[in-house]
Amino acid sequence: MLMRAPKRPKEKAATAGNNVEDLRRELATVDAERADAIRTRCDLEDGRADTVEAGDLDALEALDRDIERAKRRIDIAESRHARMTLDLQAAEIEAEQTRRRALRAEAEAAMAEMQRLIQEEYPPAAIKLAALLNRAKELRTVAIRANNELPEGAEPVSTIAEPEFNGRWLKDSKDLTVERTYYVNKTTGHRAGPHDCPMLHSERGKWDAVTETVELPRPIYPDVPHQSVVDFTNLPGLKRDAYIYGAPFWGQPRA
Repeated sequence: MLMRAPKRPKEKAATAGNNVEDLRRELATVDAERADAIRTRCDLEDGRADTVEAGDLDALEALDRDIERAKRRIDIAESRHARMTLDLQAAEIEAEQTRRRALRAEAEAAMAEMQRLIQEEYPPAAIKLAALLNRAKELRTVAIRANNELPEGAEPVSTIAEPEFNGRWLKDSKDLTVERTYYVNKTTGHRAGPHDCPMLHSERGKWDAVTETVELPRPIYPDVPHQSVVDFTNLPGLKRDAYIYGAPFWGQPRA
């Protein structure tokens, strides 16, 4: 009978990160110890020739013992450094995996909440909004019908429900104005007439160009129609090709 390995307890991302930082600090300490041992050995070996030259056997033996001790310090430090480097690499890998597991768990929770919102809260909210939009369309139809049978001298009833008109009365103008330029004679102050030629090179010094903003009459129908909320709101259902409220403008693009 196969025995299942016990599950490893999940480690929080913060805890894993702390372990990595602890190992990095310990590795830095070991690295400093190794560097100090190497420096000590080099210093001792640099002075050995002078000790040999001095001919003091006891001093030479003591120096060699110190050199050997420095070598053993290096061996121990390098062994610890190699072991801790591997430990740090393993800890960094585990910390990254812990972070990713936490991120995935967060994503699962987020998607579970999204599914609840779409499946439980969206349909009733969309149905309520669709009822409001349909009621608004019915009210606008009343105004459109009345505008088609206006009494003599009456102005059409506005069918715009939004706070402001968002179309364009004139496609080449953001508002009902246009800029026009005319020329004024510098000497007489009179505007250029049909027989004057202020644009001729020989005449340019005699005239000033003046630009004025002119208001234009509002046309009966705008060049760019107003875009109402009721025409552009699209509320798809939860199934393909299903609509709770299909925007007339878009023509139900999922269908």
